[in-house]
Order: sequence, then structure tokens, then C-alpha cells
Amino acid sequence: MKSLVLFFFISYSSSIFAEYLYWDITYDGESQGAKFSRQGNMAVFLGRFSEQTTNQLNPFEVVFYSGDPGASPESGAIWFMTNNAFLNSASSIDLADVSFVDNDGITCLTVVPDPNLSAVGANGFNSFSGLTAQRYQIFSGHMNFCSSDGFQTFVGEISIQGTGAIFHSNTGYYAQVVGRYIGTF
Repeated sequence: MKSLVLFFFISYSSSIFAEYLYWDITYDGESQGAKFSRQGNMAVFLGRFSEQTTNQLNPFEVVFYSGDPGASPESGAIWFMTNNAFLNSASSIDLADVSFVDNDGITCLTVVPDPNLSAVGANGFNSFSGLTAQRYQIFSGHMNFCSSDGFQTFVGEISIQGTGAIFHSNTGYYAQVVGRYIGTF
């Protein structure tokens, strides 16, 4: 899965950015009573896809992913990105706000979705697995990761709300996350 997702991300971003930072992640969480333990990845691209935004300009672009909630629903699968350009979209819509704060040696990265753009459908998750599983579009909440070692490792949480594509819902998704830096590419 890692190579498939990287294909989408690198195909668009390689002409724009010289490098990106990459982490392996593990997380345990729950959504609608379904508990999950998963592995995935996070990438930070050094630069911006777009200078136009409905929220603040991001210092860089972030994508957090595990599985493919649209094509292959699995409990806990998620795509949470700051820009739909990660999906090779030419429109480069800024989907989330990123903040990066250092306070006495503890550095935190926070990503908050723009609720006005949840209908774009790029950010989503699954509560359950299988053919009848819904993909919930992320419209509120946050992803917050902190590190005391320059992001060689990090810990944090995802606490978001999603809605169904047809009927509105306030479906929650919560996970505790641990990340390990694997390199700059």
C-alpha cells in the first residue's frame, strides 16, 4: 500500500518540492464502537501546493494515511491531508489549516480540517470494514502530534468528526498515534 499511495503523492509533488519527510505510524482507536489497531504513514512536503486559501497559509503540506477508505473500506482506515493536490488534482484546494509550534523543546504539529471544504471528499475514514461500510468525510476536529526529539519520534492523537456522503451524521473517530521518522526523500 505504501508504494501505491506514494505514487499518487510523488507524481504530483516531485516537480514542485525537492524533498519530503516521512514517518511510519502505528495507532489504536475507535469509531462507532469499533476498535482498531493500524499501521500507516505520514508525509510532510516542504512547501505549499497553493497560495490561495479560505483559512491561513500552511507552512508546509501534510498527509496522514492508512489504507484506502474509498476503494477498500477497513475499520480505522483514514486519509487526512491538507491539500487535494496529494491526489494528483490540478485544482490544489487547501483543505486544512496547519500550525507548528515549539514551546520549551516540545514541538507540536496540529492539523484542523476546513469545515467549508469537507464536501470535496478527499479527507475521509471508515468505522467498519467491508462492502457496506460507509466512508465518512472529515469536517471537524484535529490531528495533533508532539515531539521532544525533533520529530525523530512523536506521539499524539486524532480526534475528528465525519459525515456520510448522503445523510449528515456526526460520526466520531479517535486514535492515539505513535510515529517514527524513517527519512527524507
